[in-house]
Amino acid sequence: TGNALQFMPDIGKAIAASRSIFSYLDQKSEIDIEDKTHAKYSGPIAGKIEFKNVSFKYPSREQWIFKNLNFTVNPGQKVALVGTSGCGKSTIIQLLLRFYDVNEGSILIDGKDIREYDLRSLRRMVGLISQEPVLFDGTIEYNIK
Repeated sequence: TGNALQFMPDIGKAIAASRSIFSYLDQKSEIDIEDKTHAKYSGPIAGKIEFKNVSFKYPSREQWIFKNLNFTVNPGQKVALVGTSGCGKSTIIQLLLRFYDVNEGSILIDGKDIREYDLRSLRRMVGLISQEPVLFDGTIEYNIK
């Protein structure tokens, strides 16, 4: 019993850390997948994607990832996002799927702001293959399923 007392400060730190983690996990997301109040559209989509004057920075950072980013992807057009680590390739996809909302500007699909799409439907309509080596762990058939 005497030896166990030496760990009491560490146990106190662990309890405090777990409270911090659970309070973070209990926070309500600003983007609620269940919220249908602004959901005017649920598909199908033709697939024209427009980023119009998009500026974005992650909530926990001071540095802007994009300032006034503009581009258009037409239906059927193939696009590759290429660049160095940290240049915003994954952020473009996260914004398109509304894991985050833009700070300024707008993202449109078929001329409609993505904030007006039913979020669950929007995410179902977009196919994404990430650059993860485990994706190609099995056969092509296995990885498509």
